[in-house]
Amino acid sequence: MSGYNGWSSYETWLVNLWFGDHWTEEEDVQVTRDYIEEMIDEQREKMPDWMVDLCGLNHLDNEINWDELKGHLDACEGLSNES
Repeated sequence: MSGYNGWSSYETWLVNLWFGDHWTEEEDVQVTRDYIEEMIDEQREKMPDWMVDLCGLNHLDNEINWDELKGHLDACEGLSNES
């Protein structure tokens, strides 16, 4: 999927939607990335191959633009510092 609500992908938008309000520094983004990757790996191990393919778990990691999320956090921090 190309672009979604101003984000580079639906998956990137979704990560920001669910987790972005809880980030205060870039390390929080990395903690979220580690958590999501761990959860994907755990689910991948539990599912038959056809279900992994159907859910898109083999490529989901590549759809999330972590650099964009970090940049968004930096931009939000900059705005709050200007207030």
